[in-house]
Amino acid sequence: EARATALRNAEESANASRDAVETIKRASEVEKEGMRAEIDSLKRKLEAATSGSKKVYDLSQKNGDLHQLCRSLQEQYSALKKRNNDLEDTIDDVKKERDKLRFQKLPPTDEKDSGNVKTIRELEDALLQKDELHKSKIDQLSFSLNNLKEENNILQEENRELLKKVSNENTDWSKHEMLVRQMSQKEAVYARHVKELIAKHDELRSKNQSLNDVVAKSNTMYTAKVAQLSREYTELKKNNSDLRDAVKDMTQKHTGALIKEGQANGDDTFSQGVIEKVQQLASSMISISKMQDHMVQEAVKREKDSSVERERLLRLMSKQDNDMEIAMKKRESLIRALHKQEEETRIASMNERAEICSLSKKNGKFESNMEADRRKILNAIERQKKEIETLLKSVTEISRQTSM
Repeated sequence: EARATALRNAEESANASRDAVETIKRASEVEKEGMRAEIDSLKRKLEAATSGSKKVYDLSQKNGDLHQLCRSLQEQYSALKKRNNDLEDTIDDVKKERDKLRFQKLPPTDEKDSGNVKTIRELEDALLQKDELHKSKIDQLSFSLNNLKEENNILQEENRELLKKVSNENTDWSKHEMLVRQMSQKEAVYARHVKELIAKHDELRSKNQSLNDVVAKSNTMYTAKVAQLSREYTELKKNNSDLRDAVKDMTQKHTGALIKEGQANGDDTFSQGVIEKVQQLASSMISISKMQDHMVQEAVKREKDSSVERERLLRLMSKQDNDMEIAMKKRESLIRALHKQEEETRIASMNERAEICSLSKKNGKFESNMEADRRKILNAIERQKKEIETLLKSVTEISRQTSM
């Protein structure tokens, strides 16, 4: 009964180990496929977000350049318009002075006055030429400004669409980060489960080892007992054979003696009955001896069969232990590969984000350079305005001297 209980426990432990191995294999395959699918989807989303971010950055840079150019052209247009208005006012003043001089019809009194009149006419011609140039330049700037306004409207529309896409991509990025956090949590849970399974596996392996030791000890005792029973069986078989021979000799002796005694007494019936009884007794003893031999042979056969079955169970348990070790090694290698792949994905995403930040810094530097260029242009316009004002002052001074 102890051996049967040990065998049942060994079979139950082997079944439990086999079920645990199958469960680990199925769980690892399912989680591996799920994590691969999540990693592929995250890679695709990351690539889409990266390409969208680069496109948004390029269009934002182009839009910023066009905005800067529009502002510069508007400022130039305003400055030229103001200069044109000032020149028109100056021309009107000069024309009024000219008309006044013509209305008075005062001839030049001396060479100085004639020189002043000549200077005024030259200034009028120069002012008219500048007026024409300014008007043509204003027309060109107006045409360019209208074209730039149309391009700016188109770019603003594209910018709004891209901002919508960027907001959607930011939403996808937040979802990506949430999925990464969920994957980290799942990874922690998964690692905890793996540790628990490894601990359980070690416990089952220790139990299995103890059962193997018990079974080996029982097998050794059983083998010794089988050898002892075989020796006893051989001795009993020999004793049984000797007993049969002795019974046979004794039966023959007694039968011969009884037959002789019956013949001497002249009683044939008695001799025949005694002979039959002795023969029946001998045959009964022989059949009992054969039955004992058969029972001993059956017992030895059963012991040998149980020993073979025990050896088969031991080999099966050893094979299951090896399979479990291989499965645990494969699982550990799979976990390491998943950790490595996830770390590579995280590093790639961090590099992409660092690249986006560097591009943003470059964009800020470019905008600062554009602002410096714009300030230089404004300073140049201010210098031109001062030169024009100086020229106007000189024209006014000449006109005043002429009127005087």
